[in-house]
Amino acid sequence: MSLGTRSFALIAKIVFVAALAAATVSSAAPQASRARDSLTLREGQEITFTQPQFKVEALWFKANDETGWYWTGSDEVYAVFSDMQPGHADNLTSTYGNVDEGDLVNFRPAERCMAPQSMPPAPRCARGTAELNLRYSFWEEDGPIPAGLEFCPGWFGDSHFVLENGKCGSDDLIGWGAIVQSQADLVAMLPDIGTSREFTIVMDDHAGKYRFRYRITRLPNAERSIVIHLPDDLGTMPPAITLSATAATNPSRAVLSWSGASTTTVDVYRNGLKFVTTANDGAYDDTRPPGTYQYRLCDLGSTTACSAVVSIVVT
Repeated sequence: MSLGTRSFALIAKIVFVAALAAATVSSAAPQASRARDSLTLREGQEITFTQPQFKVEALWFKANDETGWYWTGSDEVYAVFSDMQPGHADNLTSTYGNVDEGDLVNFRPAERCMAPQSMPPAPRCARGTAELNLRYSFWEEDGPIPAGLEFCPGWFGDSHFVLENGKCGSDDLIGWGAIVQSQADLVAMLPDIGTSREFTIVMDDHAGKYRFRYRITRLPNAERSIVIHLPDDLGTMPPAITLSATAATNPSRAVLSWSGASTTTVDVYRNGLKFVTTANDGAYDDTRPPGTYQYRLCDLGSTTACSAVVSIVVT
């Protein structure tokens, strides 16, 4: 890999680190600001910053209308929640039975977590998430034979079968939706740790007319760390060389001056071709006939530790 390619890779790493650090909002702990202010290119350096954390819990649902003919105790309702994260299991609630028009049903505490999910045995919502991208669906269990006797395929690992299709092919979709909030939006909505807001969704596009209420809570900030690893052969960053050129007469020539080169001698390019290697003393006169010329100056033997191209008209 050339030094230029390695330098570009290093810059990409720096940009990535800076982007992560910049994700820390103004309410983050002071050490996050110090980490941003002291970014260096030191191998193994650990940068710690904080992220705000949030969780979402389902509170209750209410049947404003049933999903089909009105039968006493007819609706058998369950919900599916997913934070859409790879490796996270979706939360399939138990079935809440005997739901009639006007009934309000509170979710059991162990089934309230909508996001973040986690793989068992870790408790759901034990930690927070920095932004929200979750899905939910509500179903009325309505198998082809009497409720409780039907066979349902249930959960298929690493799919969203239940979230998207219900447990049984004949289950009625009550409603579904998504809760998508960026970190900035969540912080603006909940600026203080421990605060929460509740929202009510009306699901009336499918079977039945149900209301669903959920709560977003801001949790304590979480510390995140990243470690900088630099390629072994990275070397040092090329110096910043500045080059200027002015025209002179008697004789016609380009007068070059520069600073920032680090080698004893430097290579000088005219119109893309190296034409001289000269002492790194900061000045060189190139006698030329009238015309337009482009100059570039580099450390000896380098094609990356160079100045920008400057153009000059010699008269």
